[in-house]
Amino acid sequence: MRKIYILLTISLTFSTIITFSQSIDVKTFQTLPNDQTARVHYPVKDQNGEKCALIKVVTTQKGFVWEGGTLGITKVEKKTGEYWVYIPRGSKKITIKHDQLGVLRDYHYPEAIKEANAYEMVLTTANVKTVVEERKIPSQWLVVNSKPSGANVFIDGKLAGTTPFQRKYKEGEYTYRLEKPRYHNKAGQINLKDEKERLEITLKPQFGNLEITSEPEEGMQIYLDDENTGNTTPTTLEEVYSGEHNVMLNSKWYQPKTKKVTVRDEQTTSVDFTLKPAFANVSVTTQPEAEILIDDQFKGTGSWSGRLMEGIYTIKAQKDKYYSQSEQLEVIAGENETLNFRLKGKTGSADIVTTPMDAQVYLDGEKQGTSPLTLKDMLVGSYELRMEKEGYGVIKKTLNIEEDETITLNEKLPDGKEVTLKSKPKGAKVYVDDELQGTTPKIITLSFGEHLVKMKNGERIVEKKINISQRGKRKWDFEVYKNRGTFTDERDGKVYKWVRIGEQVWMAENLAYDAGWGCWAYDENEKNVSKYGYLYSWETAQKVCPLGWHIPSDKEWAELAVYISKDNLGNRQMGDDWKRVGGHLKATYDWKLGGNGKDDYGFSGLPGGYFSSDGNFRNIGYYGYWWSATDYNRYCSWYYHLYYDNKNFYRTGDNKDYGFSVRCIRDE
Repeated sequence: MRKIYILLTISLTFSTIITFSQSIDVKTFQTLPNDQTARVHYPVKDQNGEKCALIKVVTTQKGFVWEGGTLGITKVEKKTGEYWVYIPRGSKKITIKHDQLGVLRDYHYPEAIKEANAYEMVLTTANVKTVVEERKIPSQWLVVNSKPSGANVFIDGKLAGTTPFQRKYKEGEYTYRLEKPRYHNKAGQINLKDEKERLEITLKPQFGNLEITSEPEEGMQIYLDDENTGNTTPTTLEEVYSGEHNVMLNSKWYQPKTKKVTVRDEQTTSVDFTLKPAFANVSVTTQPEAEILIDDQFKGTGSWSGRLMEGIYTIKAQKDKYYSQSEQLEVIAGENETLNFRLKGKTGSADIVTTPMDAQVYLDGEKQGTSPLTLKDMLVGSYELRMEKEGYGVIKKTLNIEEDETITLNEKLPDGKEVTLKSKPKGAKVYVDDELQGTTPKIITLSFGEHLVKMKNGERIVEKKINISQRGKRKWDFEVYKNRGTFTDERDGKVYKWVRIGEQVWMAENLAYDAGWGCWAYDENEKNVSKYGYLYSWETAQKVCPLGWHIPSDKEWAELAVYISKDNLGNRQMGDDWKRVGGHLKATYDWKLGGNGKDDYGFSGLPGGYFSSDGNFRNIGYYGYWWSATDYNRYCSWYYHLYYDNKNFYRTGDNKDYGFSVRCIRDE
């Protein structure tokens, strides 16, 4: 047994000598995010070939022993002022031992240990000074480096570590062996004596490269010794073990093929494949364009080209109003095929005769000739037929062609033309020359000359004489609103229009009474008043309506909007649909940029703009604003407005000092 004689001196910062069982503690532990020692500069790999994490243990003491739990410790190096402890990723704890300072057992890392990351652990310990005197054993260092590194080092047949390797051994003779996958082993003898022994060994590769190509196409899957490499041709497989291998190429469209190849150390072996197709290219066209089906699967319209594997297929072309065609095709690999289908249509004919003759005949808008006329070989189905001649009315009919039949049309052109009669609101009764023709809108053929047209909507009757000529008007519009009238404002004698909408009676124009205070003509120009009325502050608006009339409340405005919305949308649930009634309330004139409305109910809303509290007039021609009688809060009130660029009817709360238009509603 060796005897070691140790002289131990422990010096402490305390004023007295203290005996302790443990004088090791961790002051701090942290990640060094910018430290690339473990990743780049001095990496060490664990037994799984992964880069170790590195803990830089800061301490001035020596003689520590490190234990790393289940995963162990890969390597420890003593550096100036610190230890470098390499540990595998995922390590959870470490035990630090010292003969004089005691044991820090199972210290759990406060952070996750990740591959190739660097960490700093600062130890606090007592000061130890150790003087060791021992009988020296004759020994010498053995250093082994290899290219590439990471080779296993065996000394006298036993695994000693991996390169780069360094260790002290007794002087004497030893056998060594280096092993690394894909490289030839290297072995020999060494005699450790007098000087450090350094072995610099370059391992000879036991692999080569395999270059694989294919024709007539690339992209074939490559199998090496029955294993899918995940590569496709052309490619070079690197570091393939030297020796004989089976290489197989596989593809959906080609017959698989296998070759034996021999890979030699540090050489690139080329292997080329010429593959036989397992398919044929097939092209199909149709005249006219028709659906193409292969075994009842749709492939395209008019033309299709693609690959088919060997076998028998049913190719079919089909189109509405044509007889279908099909053909069985035997596909032989490598023999391309072309098919062309000419479909026969299902047809009929029509004889077109008119009185008088020589009328222009149009079929679906395309001119066919003049009557009498035979339309031959027409595909079965319905067509829009139009016949016209100068000085006569137009005849429009639906022409139904049936297979293998000839139909005859003998038509007399009317001494007139087709016209459209409309009314606002729609649904008025239409009388032409005192004969009831139906309700608006009405499309009717009238003879050339003058006619008396009468529209009746309840008690409201409008009459107008119209003249029908070959190049004259084709459309007439009538206004037959009922429940309309006028009244006179006794204060200034001004006459206003009114209109009944639902259960409410509204002024059909803006109020134009000069109230003095809180009343403005737009741009202070009285010419604007005749069209748009005055603009009023909210306070003035509350008392400016004529006797028997009042400014509408927020609720009354909403009733107007909901009534118009329901009248146009039916009885379905309303939601916010009433907001889209603006187009029905806007006048048919005076709105900028095409913003005119339909004015279906005679409300005739105009874009009178507004007067701002800052003393400016804005938005005439673009926006119309009308006060309600309902407060929004102490300083604001609800108002309603129309915009030139949409069909909405908006409700907003704003400053009572603004100047808006006023529409009065009749008292109940």
